[in-house]
Amino acid sequence: MGFTLIALAMALLVGVLIGCTLSERLLEARTRRQAATQCSLNRQRQELARQWRALESARQEMTR
Repeated sequence: MGFTLIALAMALLVGVLIGCTLSERLLEARTRRQAATQCSLNRQRQELARQWRALESARQEMTR
């Protein structure tokens, strides 16, 4: 009976450790995806701002 309880406790502990490790890896992967998405959005925003400035400049040239 005592051996069975020890074995169950160890199995539970191993399961918790594996679960924590998997959760940590999934969180790291999510963080990397979010960082990549944020970088992409920042680049798109900068490109849009550049194109907007070029459009405004061309519009001003046309009105002169």
